[in-house]
Amino acid sequence: MTAEEQIQAMREEINAMRSRIDELEHVRGEIRALRFVLVDAQGKTRAVLGVSPDGSSVMSLIDAQGNSRVILGADLDKRPSIVLSDANGESRATLMLTIDGSPLLVMTDAHGKSRVMLTVGSDGIPVLDMRDFQGDPRLVLGVKIDGSPMLVMIDAFQKARAELKVKPDGAPMLGLLDAQGNIQAALGVSEGAPMLDMKDAQGKSRAVLMVDTDGAPMLALSDAQGRTLAALAVYIDEGAWLALSDAKGNLTWRTP
Repeated sequence: MTAEEQIQAMREEINAMRSRIDELEHVRGEIRALRFVLVDAQGKTRAVLGVSPDGSSVMSLIDAQGNSRVILGADLDKRPSIVLSDANGESRATLMLTIDGSPLLVMTDAHGKSRVMLTVGSDGIPVLDMRDFQGDPRLVLGVKIDGSPMLVMIDAFQKARAELKVKPDGAPMLGLLDAQGNIQAALGVSEGAPMLDMKDAQGKSRAVLMVDTDGAPMLALSDAQGRTLAALAVYIDEGAWLALSDAKGNLTWRTP
């Protein structure tokens, strides 16, 4: 057998081996490896799929400058996550499932501070949390278990100062709170009657202004014990009405 014939025979044998390997891989339907790296036409790494040293599985998509822009992974606590990064490689948005299975979306600014968080807790309550430049909560929007929506505004000292909500019966209410979390003023509509209730530091109603369902405006002023000492109203048929009481609540003067 000539040298050329030997080379040709070797080529045929190699080709036959490749065919058998291809057939075997096709039958198995899988490829096993610890790490896969995809490169572009210039040989730059553009995607990596593998297992990190701590055992977490990770897939990273990389831009032409070598920065990871998308990271998809699952850690040892079985928490899947996807992280989107900017051109500087800084994480800007993360979508994940927490340990209890609750979905959580976190959006950060260019300085790495969490600014927006959106989640649905294990109790089924959806919550939107918006934060300031220091990463502290300043506005929280949610829907309570009873189905009533609520918006809470928070000051720089992490104290709730204003609450806007719609009660289960459909009545809207705005509450203004002091630094201790006590409602000092409440504006709402109940059974078709708008009402403003202003309270003292002990939570006692001291001034109530409202328009009743008949369209009559009313003002009631009370003492620290909750006794109404002055009342003013304008009725459609009777006109203006004013009543004054003493410290014991006894009527002392009225008109008409």
